[in-house]
Amino acid sequence: MIQKTAEKFSELKLRNFFGIFLFTTLGVTMCFYLQYLGDLPSFTSSALVGAAGSLLLSPNRFNPRYYLPALYTGSFAAMMPLPSTAIWAYLCTLSILTGVLFIFALPFFNGHGGKLGSIAFLASLLFLGMGF
Repeated sequence: MIQKTAEKFSELKLRNFFGIFLFTTLGVTMCFYLQYLGDLPSFTSSALVGAAGSLLLSPNRFNPRYYLPALYTGSFAAMMPLPSTAIWAYLCTLSILTGVLFIFALPFFNGHGGKLGSIAFLASLLFLGMGF
């Protein structure tokens, strides 16, 4: 099990780590702003982020194995109600937690069924447990 995990992490390159954090941050931020500035329900804003990511991001240019699921996971994590003060601190913390959990979950979850929502749920729980 440990060897399999080490092999999965060795496949990731530094640019993939950066891309995962970038796309989780984009997912969290876009979903948050659609909710609060667009006055949309959380599930609608998350669906719009996912649809925009699927339509606008080319699989030839962006690695579909990491980046699109990271975008979806970020939008799922941002579906929780966030306070309207200190927005950037909340968004950055939630994005970092989601990105770290996404990277650590890569070797353990195969496929997408339940993986992205579980990661978002754990990130939200940690976020709330930190006192935010």
